[in-house]
Amino acid sequence: MAVLDGSAPLRKAVLKHFPDARIQRCQVHKERNLKKYLARRDWPELEGYFSRLRKVEGGQAALEVLLELDRFLEHKNKAARESLHEAGLDLIRVHLLDTPATLHVSFLSTNMIENTFRNFRYESGRVNRWRTETDQAMPVCVRAQHRQALASNRVTRRRKDTIVCPITGTCRCSLII
Repeated sequence: MAVLDGSAPLRKAVLKHFPDARIQRCQVHKERNLKKYLARRDWPELEGYFSRLRKVEGGQAALEVLLELDRFLEHKNKAARESLHEAGLDLIRVHLLDTPATLHVSFLSTNMIENTFRNFRYESGRVNRWRTETDQAMPVCVRAQHRQALASNRVTRRRKDTIVCPITGTCRCSLII
């Protein structure tokens, strides 16, 4: 399973190296893309369709929502409808594989990897040269993963100044942020 943002060269590369890969298009990217074609007054209805698409379980139910979305776009904007058709069934691949809804957060969008990259860039700051003779990268990676855990609510608070993180154990908040 590969979750992609719609980049044709990326799709080609994935299929070259993993010919049997199943492609899931990022629903967040597609929703943003479709908004570009629609008037602002139509955005809430579009968001409703994508919200239903993210929550629905099973291939048949997802296909029904996708067809409703197609009918909605048919009367709104031809280019938006063509964009939806371009994504095709790859927009609901996770549903067609009967993946449980609990995994939809991870597999319906590229946000998980994008947030990890963003957090690493933030933590690595202005490092221009990584030294292999030191363990310079490890603290940066740990802080980036820790930031990701905080952002995705996988951290539980015990006291005001101490948190328990699945990555680093017990840490002081002041060391994290």
